[in-house]
Amino acid sequence: MNVDLHNHVIPQGVVDAIRADPKSFETKIEDRDGASYFNAHGRMAKLIPEFHNADAKVAWMDRVGLDMAGISVAPPIYFYHLNAEVALQSAKLANDGIAQMVAKYPARLRGMAHLPMQDPDAAIAELERVVKEHKFRAVELATSIEGRPL
Repeated sequence: MNVDLHNHVIPQGVVDAIRADPKSFETKIEDRDGASYFNAHGRMAKLIPEFHNADAKVAWMDRVGLDMAGISVAPPIYFYHLNAEVALQSAKLANDGIAQMVAKYPARLRGMAHLPMQDPDAAIAELERVVKEHKFRAVELATSIEGRPL
């Protein structure tokens, strides 16, 4: 069995929240030439369907020979630099979006939780929520939180 434990997504709920309030997220979604791009402080990334669409993700997995993938948020949406309230909102949207993708393909996708690490109490509460509601068994963290190594 071919398993990928490092497979990134940017759930649609996060994209929608950024579009609605780019100032709070300190980033924006730009539409150009029929495509959408994630613009994080001038670093642009095309929002390909595999980032948010479970059908596209699994079709890609089939093309590259993957049987299963652990999906987690892409680093540009860790949002460790944001205030705790916005970071928690983003984590909830990301985790719920990941859970929706996993629910569509439970034999192919596994969810990895994202946590608002700038607020330890919020991170613990979100971890408890995703374990209880979504049965997540893994967490993805950056190696540092705003320059402070774990």
